[in-house]
Formats: sequence, C-alpha cells, structure tokens
Amino acid sequence: MTDSCSFLAELTASLDYDALSPLDRDRCQMFIQDLYAAAIAGLRVNGRFNRAITDEFMNAGGRPESTVFGCETKLPAMNAAFLNGCFAHGADMDDGTKNAMGHVGASVIAAVLALAERERASGKAVITAIVAGYEVFVRLGGACQPGMIARGFHSTGIVGAVAAAAACAKLMALDADRIAQAMAIATTQSAGLMSVVESGQEIKPINPGKAAQTGVLAAALAAKDVRGPDRAFEIEKGFFWSFAEEVDWDYLTAPAGENHLICSCYQKPYPSCRHTHPGIDAAIALRDRITDLSAVEELTLLIYPTAIDVAGRITVPKNADEAKFSIAYAVAHALVTGGYGLSDLAVEKNDPSVASLAERIRLVPDAIYENRAEGIRGARLEIRLKDGSLLGETVSLPKGDDRKPFTEADMADKLARCAGGSLSIADQQALLRQIAAIDDHWDGSVPNLFLRKDDAFAADGQRGGCIACRE
Repeated sequence: MTDSCSFLAELTASLDYDALSPLDRDRCQMFIQDLYAAAIAGLRVNGRFNRAITDEFMNAGGRPESTVFGCETKLPAMNAAFLNGCFAHGADMDDGTKNAMGHVGASVIAAVLALAERERASGKAVITAIVAGYEVFVRLGGACQPGMIARGFHSTGIVGAVAAAAACAKLMALDADRIAQAMAIATTQSAGLMSVVESGQEIKPINPGKAAQTGVLAAALAAKDVRGPDRAFEIEKGFFWSFAEEVDWDYLTAPAGENHLICSCYQKPYPSCRHTHPGIDAAIALRDRITDLSAVEELTLLIYPTAIDVAGRITVPKNADEAKFSIAYAVAHALVTGGYGLSDLAVEKNDPSVASLAERIRLVPDAIYENRAEGIRGARLEIRLKDGSLLGETVSLPKGDDRKPFTEADMADKLARCAGGSLSIADQQALLRQIAAIDDHWDGSVPNLFLRKDDAFAADGQRGGCIACRE
C-alpha cells in the first residue's frame, strides 16, 4: 500500500521552479490575483464575522510579522494567514477544484503569502510553493471524493490544512522527510463540516482560515524536527479512515503531466457557491430569448445531485449568507436582471419578482450533468412559456472552468466588480501588475487592501474601510 504522505512529500520536494510550465506560472499568478479580488469581496460583504474575528486576533496581538488584508496592524504569520484565508472565502468568490470539491487558494495562497512575508522569500519560491500546495490539494482531495463530502466533511478545511502545510514546508525549503512530517502534523488538525452550507454560513470562512493557519504552524513545527504520526493517511484511525469512504489510489498517484494540477482549477465570476454557476450561466443565456417573464409557465433546472444537496435546500434566502447557497435564487436573479453580482446578495433590496420566480423553479437531480472522467459539471435550464413553446439551454462547464478559463480581461473585470468604489482603477491595475511580476520583481512585501472608509456598499449594511479600525 502506498505511503501517501511520503509520496506527496517527495512530489513536493522535487518540484522546481525552472521545471514549471509557462501555463503553471501564468495560472499561479492569476490565482494570486484572484485571491485578492475574492478577499476584497469578502471584506465587503461578511462584515459582522470579519469584525468579530479580527477583533479577537488584534486583541491577542503578537509579533508584527505579516500583513492582514484591510488592516493597518501586522500579526504573527499564522494568525495573518488565518484572517486572510477567512477574508478570501467570505464572499464565496475564491477559486476551487471540481475533483477535490473544495477551495484551494483561500488556504494555500493565504498561508504561503503570510509565511513568505515573514521569511522574506523570493517570488519564485512563492510561485513554486503555491503550485505544490495546489498539487497536493487536488490529488489528495480528488482521491477522497465524493465520499468526503457525502460524509459531511468540507475538503476546503480538511484537505486544505494538509495542502497548506506542504506548501509552507516547500517555501521553507524543507526536505522530503520534513515536508511529510508537516503534512502528518496537519492531518490531526484538519477540520471543517459541510453543515455551514445549510445554516451559519457566515462562519464558513473559518474552514480555509484555520487550514491556512494550520499550514504555517505545521511547517514551522516540522522545521524544528517535530514529528507527526507515521503513515498518517493510511494508519487505522488516520486521515483516510476518518474522512474518506473510498480512496482512488490511481488519482492520488497519477504521473504528473506537462502542466500541474493548478491548471485544472477554476475561478468564479459570481459571489455564490460554485454549484449555482451552471444555472446562472444558463439563465443569462436564455434571458434575451424571453421578452416577458410573465409569459413563463414553468421552469425546470436539471442539475447533478451534489449541487442540490449543497445549494438546493434554500429557495428564498433571508440574508446574504443564504443567498450564496441558493440555486433557485441565483437562477431567478439572473433571469430577472441578466447577471449576479455582489450587490445582489443584499436580498432585501432586490425586486420582489426574484423571490416569486425562485419559488417556481423546480430542481431535478440528473447525474448526466456530472462526469468526473470528462470534467463535466453542468446543468440544463428548461422554460416552458404559456403559449406552449419550450426554451432550453445546457451548460456543461460554467465560466472560469479550466476549459473555459478566465482571460486577463476577465480577471481585470472581476477585480473591478469586487473593488469598484473601493479601489481606484489605477490601484487595481497596479495590484494586477505587481502580482504578474512576482517571479522576478517581488521584494517580499505583501500588497495590502485598504478599502475606502466611506465605501457605502456592504451587503450587511455596514461601511467599508479598515475593518480592524472600525469603532
């Protein structure tokens, strides 16, 4: 039987910047840019949680090692990683992976950037560590799914802790044995339940935040020769025993291709659970073909069962947190307005026709719209009009998938939509340029995100600005 910890550690240790493909490097840079866009969105819409969690960490204080997004005070690296991971996941606009069914950047990138600032690591080391973290996340999570999510575990926190540990250990240039120990140490701290998609959604960012913090801590302990359990994944009552119903060994140990698995991950154009995105894309495509929504007789969305399990339980959300996890609401909103953005999470401000339409959408589980081998995860929206005519739109892959990837223009547009009114166009462009040049022109400092204190937008009615400095 494979010693998965040693296998993944050897893979991580052997990764070299010069061996990365141009696409590996380009996608890594864009995922860092994407993390910043998602963090700005998270700072703006998850206000109550942001203030509470930031107050706790700021009150605890500590050595000022690493930047906390949106805050003037630095914190110890592991605590900065925690907060930045939370912010990046706060609006559910951070990147993800289909096969591992989780969000990678909010744990891996948040951890690496915080540690890199403390260690004054090079840009090339940052890129290499992040690519390594994504590789571990997608391999490990993909080998455990769909059993992990079926048992109620959130791979973003569970797998994210191990991946962040591997990435941080790589950044610290630890050897394969110590990287394995960092991952083993992280297995005992892996945590996160899918219960947060049904209620209590505002605390969901704790899962990647904790994973990022665990990654920094685990690597630091491994660097000091602290050892975790042997065969941490395969051992009885170990990682696989606890979290996976079955393990896909072939997926875990598959030979690396020309491009690493970071290139298989997706980006999100909408501030909601990824399972809502195929329906949103289908609704936007159909909207121009419906001149009058009052002519709609019935609406049916055929979509893969996991989507309904995760985001099909809420029909008419009561608040912004629930709006992130409502397929019916997102599809209805896209039909009424032609899009779905940050301001649309403010459900109390929306046209009443959105809720009325959402209540009429019938979600039908159909496994044909998910095919792991072919990378398909989509939906079909069918609308029957009162005159008997039937309109339909099938989306096999939502926008942002690795086969429908973001362009540089898409990335700039996402940042503008996340930061509009908070960061000037010039500041947005400067941020994108700084990250795009990270390989060769990075001084080890992490760009910060100071939102205007008079920013009037926030889904919870709160103001923007430095969240740690609000009275």
